Amino acid sequence: GGVGKTTLAKRAYYDSYVTYHFYIRGWITVSQTYQKLDLLLSLCSSLSIQPDAEEKNIRKLCELIYKRLKGKRYLIVIDDIWSAEAWNEIRICFPDDNLGSRILVTSRLINVASNIKPDSPIHRLRFLTVRKAGIYCDIKFLQRMVLALQIYRKLGSKLLKDVEASPSPS
Repeated sequence: GGVGKTTLAKRAYYDSYVTYHFYIRGWITVSQTYQKLDLLLSLCSSLSIQPDAEEKNIRKLCELIYKRLKGKRYLIVIDDIWSAEAWNEIRICFPDDNLGSRILVTSRLINVASNIKPDSPIHRLRFLTVRKAGIYCDIKFLQRMVLALQIYRKLGSKLLKDVEASPSPS
């Protein structure tokens, strides 16, 4: 862990184009030890589904999720999944209507990602090298310096205009 999978997924999830493109978005995090019922309840919450007490069983929750997504273009993020079994237990909840819906899965385990959808490419994140991290930090520092200089320039210009506009003491 720690290479930025969740951070990258969040940036995509909250991107303005993504929020515009997908009618429905949902996010769940799967722990190493999970309960199917808890996963489905978490997904319901993320999709603004409020099941009644009698609907809080696996079959009914799957049905509610499926109905909510059916006929709509959706994005579901399944974050930090540890086993293909977890995916296999919830995959029936997601209709495939050929509307461009997407399911984004993050996992630290390559075999889990490849078992979920063997024909899809896996994007492997790697830690930055010390050199690349240093360059990245330098760029961020320079960007902040440029912003600070722009702010100081604007403040200086405003101050000069205020001084020029004020009446001179006679």
